[in-house]
Amino acid sequence: MRYDSILHEQLEQAVCGTHTICACACHTGIPLLHDRACCAPCPWCKMEKVVGGHAQPSNRTEIARSQILHGMGYYLDKHPDGKMLHDPLAACCAIDPTIGEWAEVEVYRERGEWGSRLAPGSGVRIITDYDHEKFVSTFLMR
Repeated sequence: MRYDSILHEQLEQAVCGTHTICACACHTGIPLLHDRACCAPCPWCKMEKVVGGHAQPSNRTEIARSQILHGMGYYLDKHPDGKMLHDPLAACCAIDPTIGEWAEVEVYRERGEWGSRLAPGSGVRIITDYDHEKFVSTFLMR
């Protein structure tokens, strides 16, 4: 699984959306990321404050997604090919095991490298493939 510009855009949509901060006359038609103060919470995402030109997240989920978006945006500026996401994929598979295709294996180490080979009955299970759309949906908390 690679975090790339496509996944970054999907996360940006999940974080920023396309709605306005609120329905009051001073903000009608202005996108979520703007430089004006808001006089009421956004009716869609319930964000209440604008800080430094961005809406202040209102809950832990929004804070986490905003931090991932910011950090990965910085990373992608330096590494446009993206970043492998082993641990987030594993975490999403722990949340929803149907994301992954699992196999029982034996884990080994040879010549300084880790590997695995099929070993039915071993009790050690790894992800051998995954459903990308299910992963993205879980990762973006849709």
